[in-house]
Amino acid sequence: MLYKYQYIRKHSLHRLHKHLLFFFRRIRNVKRSTAFRIDGNYFHPEFSSLLSISPTLAEKFKLFFNSYKKLTNEQKNDFYSRIEKCQCIKCFFEDTSVDCSDIKKDSLQQLIGNDSLYNLMKYISETTLKSDRWDIIGHYKQMYSDMPLDKICPFCGVENMHQTFREDYDHLLPKSIYPLLAVNLYNLAPMCSFCNEKAKKEQDILYKDDVRRSFAYPYTTELNINFSFTESIIPQTDINNDEGKWVLTINTDSEKNITWFEVFNIERRYIDDYLKFDSWTMDFIYNLIKSNANIDNEEQLKTELLLTAQLFEKRRFSNCNIVKSPIVLLLSKLQ
Repeated sequence: MLYKYQYIRKHSLHRLHKHLLFFFRRIRNVKRSTAFRIDGNYFHPEFSSLLSISPTLAEKFKLFFNSYKKLTNEQKNDFYSRIEKCQCIKCFFEDTSVDCSDIKKDSLQQLIGNDSLYNLMKYISETTLKSDRWDIIGHYKQMYSDMPLDKICPFCGVENMHQTFREDYDHLLPKSIYPLLAVNLYNLAPMCSFCNEKAKKEQDILYKDDVRRSFAYPYTTELNINFSFTESIIPQTDINNDEGKWVLTINTDSEKNITWFEVFNIERRYIDDYLKFDSWTMDFIYNLIKSNANIDNEEQLKTELLLTAQLFEKRRFSNCNIVKSPIVLLLSKLQ
C-alpha cells in the first residue's frame, strides 16, 4: 500500500480465529453417526461458553457440522487441506502462481454440498467478530496509534482515518468470495469508508476476468508510486480548451500499482473529488505574498513552484499533497 500497516500479533481478537481452527481440527475425522454437541470435544471451553448463550451461532455450527460429517474421508481431507492453505494469506498476494479458486465460495459449496459453511462464516464475521468479547475497538485503537503521523488511509492516501470511532475493517479478500478468511486478521485491515464502501466494495482483488493478478499486501508491501499530470491541459493555457483537461497517470513498472489504481478508482477520485486547482493556485499566491517572496521573473517563479512541489512530496499524506505535488511540479516545468 502507500504505507505499510503494523500487524498486531498479540491481541484477544486473534482468539476467535484460533477457536475456529480448533473446531476444524477436532472434526477432521468425525464419523457420520456423531451427534453435534457444544459441550463436546469440538470446541475450546471459552468458545463453548459463548455458544451456550448464542443459540443462533450454535445452530449455524450444527448445520455445517451435520453437512460436513457426511463427507467421505477423501473430501474431509480435501477440506482440511484448504483450511491449512488459508493460513498463509500473504502468499496469495505475493505469489500469483498460487491458485486460489479452491478456497472460493462456489468451490467450497460444491465440496460441502450446501452453503452452511458460508452462512456460518458470514454470521461470525458480521456478528460475533464485533462483540465486546474480542475487543475489536481496542485492536483498532492500537492500529490507529501505529499509523504514520498524518493518520491517512493507506489505500487512497487522502482520506483521514478517525480516532473517535472505529473505521470499518475491510476484508481484503471479500468474505462473500473467500468465506474461510472471514475472521482471519491477516485478511482484515482498517480502511476509510470511501475506499471500502464506494471504491473496492466486493471486488476480487486477486482475479480480474478470471485472470490471476497481484495486489499490494498492506502488512508487507509499500507501493512505489509516482504520479504525473504531464498529459493534462492546464486551465486557461489552451485557446481551444479554456477549462483544461486533467489526466492522471502512474508509473506502471509494477502490476501491483496498476491493480491498486484500478481497484480504488484512483484517477477519477483524485481528479473529481480532490483536485482543487483554482483554490490551490490562490493559496500559492497568498503564501508568496505573506512570505514577502521577491519574484522578479519567470525562473524565480518556477523555482518557488519546484520548492513547493518538493515540500508537498515530503508530506504527501497531508492535505491532499499526494495530488498537489505532481500538479505543482507540472506548473514548474511549463514553458
